[in-house]
Amino acid sequence: MQITKNRKYIQHLEQQGEGLINWEVWERVAEVTRQLINESFKNCPAPPKKNIIQKLVVYCYDNNGNEVKKYDSNKDCVHELGGNDSTIHKYSINKYIFNNLLLSREELTKDRAFALYRFALEHGKVYQARITKTKPKKTVYTYSRLGKMTGVYESLNQYCKCIGSNSQTKLRKRLLKGDIITKYKLLSYQFYDEEIAKEIYEKKSRNS
Repeated sequence: MQITKNRKYIQHLEQQGEGLINWEVWERVAEVTRQLINESFKNCPAPPKKNIIQKLVVYCYDNNGNEVKKYDSNKDCVHELGGNDSTIHKYSINKYIFNNLLLSREELTKDRAFALYRFALEHGKVYQARITKTKPKKTVYTYSRLGKMTGVYESLNQYCKCIGSNSQTKLRKRLLKGDIITKYKLLSYQFYDEEIAKEIYEKKSRNS
């Protein structure tokens, strides 16, 4: 019979006359050894905690810098906005425009979101995932007299709602002929840099 080589094994050897063990000394030495081991481990640093992988939240902002939605993952964002995980990841990391919304991994102030939206427009960092059969909306831009962009609207209808105007039809007819000045702002379907917008504003002001 195979006997495990532990205390029972040693006791078995004793019974065979192969030596005697002073078990009192044995127990005392074993207890001292246990205490020394415990003391040694007390001074050892605790094992590092495993890094907790946090969910990659996706924040969405409209063309005026307002936060309109927050998703707990790329998958949730894809489910509602379309596209795929890799595109959502890329656009949220770089703060680009996806389906008319600025995506971000971090929460932004309204002013910063608007500035980033304008930057993405200016550099063509825009992705439209869905193709619809309906007539596409025309983006409307507003500029101050100094040419600084003050607003971006996905349609003339949205612009009119924001300023509380019921003159959508009249404004559309005027805009079909070109840029106009209304509410002390240059209203246009065109995206301009500050210098050009300022020049157009001054020219429109002189002619009005």
